[in-house]
Amino acid sequence: MTHSAATGDTGRPRLLIVGASARAAAQSALRSGFAPVCADLFADEDLRAVADVLSVEDYPRGLVEAARRAPAGPWIYTGAMENHPRVIEAIAAWRPLWGNNAETVLRVRDPIQVQRVLAAADLPHLEVRSAGDPPARDGRWMLKPLRSAGGHGIAIWDESAVRTSIRPKEHYFQPRIEGEPISALFVAAAGDVRLIGVSRQLVGCDWLNASDFAYCGSVGPLHLDAASTQ
Repeated sequence: MTHSAATGDTGRPRLLIVGASARAAAQSALRSGFAPVCADLFADEDLRAVADVLSVEDYPRGLVEAARRAPAGPWIYTGAMENHPRVIEAIAAWRPLWGNNAETVLRVRDPIQVQRVLAAADLPHLEVRSAGDPPARDGRWMLKPLRSAGGHGIAIWDESAVRTSIRPKEHYFQPRIEGEPISALFVAAAGDVRLIGVSRQLVGCDWLNASDFAYCGSVGPLHLDAASTQ
C-alpha cells in the first residue's frame, strides 16, 4: 500500500473502496470527510495522489486479499463489482458493507425479475425476453449481456447480429427505444427512498472514438420538473 498526504494522520475515518476503477468514488469520499483506501484494477497515478492504494493481482478475486490488508473499517464497492457477487459476499462476511449485499445484487441484476416487480407495482417498464425466446431480427430489439458494464457487449438485434454468440445464461433481449439517456441516483434505507440527483449520460460519442453503446460519462445535475420525479 502506498501512502499519500491526503489520507495521512488527518483524523478522518478510513473508508475502503473496492472496484475496477475507484477514482470517482475516492473523490466523493474525500468531499464527504473520509480518508479513502482503494483497491482497484488500475491504481492510476491520479488515484494515488488522493488515496492510499492497495495493489491487486488476479482481478477480481484478488480484491478479497487486498481488502484483508486494508485498515479496519467499513467498505463500499464501485466499478462493475455488481458483476461479482461472490467477491462482495466474501468481503462482507468480515467487513461492514455500506451498500447492497450480494443477495440484493443478484436480484436486481435479474432483468426478468425486475420486469415482474415493476409490472406488479403498475410502473412503466420495458418488455424483457430471455435468450431462449429471441424476437425477430428486425432491429427493434437489443441484445444485452447479463454481466457487463459501461455498455460493453450491447448490440442491435438484426441480421448483422447473426454471428453473435448467444448463450441463454449470459444474454437477454430488450426493445430498442429512442430517446435521451438519463441516469438517476437514489438512496434507499430504513424503508425510505430519496432521489439524490439526475444526469444526462454520454453514450457512444464519436468525438471520443467510442463504440455505439459505450458509456462515456455523465453531465449534470439535470433539472427535471416535479411531475418527472414522482
